[in-house]
Amino acid sequence: MAPDIFKSSTLPVLEQVVNFAQARHGVLAGNIANLDTPGYKTRDLSPELFQENLKQAIEDSRRPVSPGQAMAASETGQTPTNYNAFAKVEESMKSILRHDGVDVSLEHQIAEISKNHAQHNLAVNLMSNQFRLLRAAISERQRTRLNAISSNLANMSTTRNEAGQPEAYRPRYVTFQTDTGIQTSGGGAGVRVASVDESTEAPNMKYQPGHPDADPNGYVAYPNVDMTTEFVDALEATRAYEANIGVIEITKDLGSQTLRIIA
Repeated sequence: MAPDIFKSSTLPVLEQVVNFAQARHGVLAGNIANLDTPGYKTRDLSPELFQENLKQAIEDSRRPVSPGQAMAASETGQTPTNYNAFAKVEESMKSILRHDGVDVSLEHQIAEISKNHAQHNLAVNLMSNQFRLLRAAISERQRTRLNAISSNLANMSTTRNEAGQPEAYRPRYVTFQTDTGIQTSGGGAGVRVASVDESTEAPNMKYQPGHPDADPNGYVAYPNVDMTTEFVDALEATRAYEANIGVIEITKDLGSQTLRIIA
């Protein structure tokens, strides 16, 4: 469900928990459906075994993997978080065998379904929180950039500094940096705000001898801010934000479609 940009978070793990809970619900529902089937034996997916295998897969996924290996694993479906490799339906011997050979305990199955349902809902809620955090992180990066652009446009005619001395406003520009702390299995990396720097370009000098901030030669230093460039940067930041949010929304929609199909 989650593309590579989400594989460095806990989303893939939560996804597998949801998948396992859905698969186990089907097995438990089958037990209740066969309550009166002679000779039927209770079946179940072991949550303990699933957790052990998932833990091992998470540890394996943290090992360095080359892009070629990641692509080969993806093509064969042998991904580190493929719940099908963790889940194995086995007959359970936890219930008392009845005279007709059926060992299904209705009370026990209902209790297990309730616990499984709670686990499923918890994982779904945590996934929703993760998506909100991703949205906030994306929004914060672009908000920083838009704040700098807004400041530049607002100070296009500012000829004094914070102390009130004649000094042209210096435009601010946001610098992004690759975030090596967020890496995908395919070798991709995240991004973060590295710094907000002031421009080192010389101000625009305009001849205005009557201006209170004019130098002895009658020139006034104005900020070197180009309105067209700032508007283009603002549009680009907005588009980047929309594109990132679009990826998240598509991923959420894929998950919702899967849940509706299974339901």
